[in-house]
Amino acid sequence: MKKYILAAVMTAACGVTCFGQADENPNRLILHYLNGETVTFDLGELDYMEFDREDPVPPAPTDPKIGDYFYSDGTWSDGGLISIDPDGCNAVWSATRPAPLEGKTVVGIVFQTDPERMSEADREAGFTHGYVIGCRNITDPNKSNYASYPESVWFAGQWATTDLNNVAKAASTCYQRINGSEETKKMIDGNDPKYYEEDIPLFYYGTEKYPVAAPEGTSGWFIPAIGQMWDCVANFCSGEVAAFLASNRENTSDFTYYVSKSDLSHSPAEDFMKVFELVPDSDKDEITIPDSNNILSLGTSSRYDTESRVIINLGMNGNGLVEGMAEWFDGEAHARPILAF
Repeated sequence: MKKYILAAVMTAACGVTCFGQADENPNRLILHYLNGETVTFDLGELDYMEFDREDPVPPAPTDPKIGDYFYSDGTWSDGGLISIDPDGCNAVWSATRPAPLEGKTVVGIVFQTDPERMSEADREAGFTHGYVIGCRNITDPNKSNYASYPESVWFAGQWATTDLNNVAKAASTCYQRINGSEETKKMIDGNDPKYYEEDIPLFYYGTEKYPVAAPEGTSGWFIPAIGQMWDCVANFCSGEVAAFLASNRENTSDFTYYVSKSDLSHSPAEDFMKVFELVPDSDKDEITIPDSNNILSLGTSSRYDTESRVIINLGMNGNGLVEGMAEWFDGEAHARPILAF
């Protein structure tokens, strides 16, 4: 609040057309409102005038939605989603998707907001809004075939301790496995820090060496379990992919044998990546190199057996495939970490 003596106000007032008199020493102050009304004050009766500023109350933050941009300061903004079913089906997006806010750094995209699809451990830790997937790939510059496959990362090396988490084989088990933060912690705690780079590159480069800092107030980055990647694929792709995955939620058959659909009307990898489309190039990585046969393999923290981990395959470049699959610990798969907030 600022106070001005009357003389100062009169001097300033004479420089504008708020007075109706031609006299050089006006004795009235007339306020003209936008609606045409006026209020007149006798200057002889005024002691001083106060000018005060009442800052508008900032709007309450909106609840996060799937597809929203998540920023380095822990806030988020609209990504354009209008509505979506709980299983990822029937997603409706605005005709023109909004871009990220100017001056903010995008670290990820919200992919799940259903508290029932958040692990109990994450909710007990106070993270109840949802999950965010990073905009950058997890990469290992020391990988022996890095020149050919710079975008992907191996799960583990031959000397790693890998039997720290239960296996996930049945499709229903894979859907229920949403404890990536716990699986990641067990892999890190159960291996020798001196050999993280060689033994558990997915977990090392996806947490400690991930090039983007997790915002304060979040869980920090961890590797998604297969059920969390299931949700991410269903919600980002929607349509045929979400419907197919939803039909297998209670399937007790092997995820890697019986959950496969190769006749989609188009390749789903493009749908998966569309939510990153308007993120500035400086804040994201592209996915351009297929892991095999025009397939984008999405890695998880979940183990299939003593030699392999569980992944989800999405067709690229016209390949209309979505399937559950296993990949060797030293096989190619793209991966991005997630965080809870």
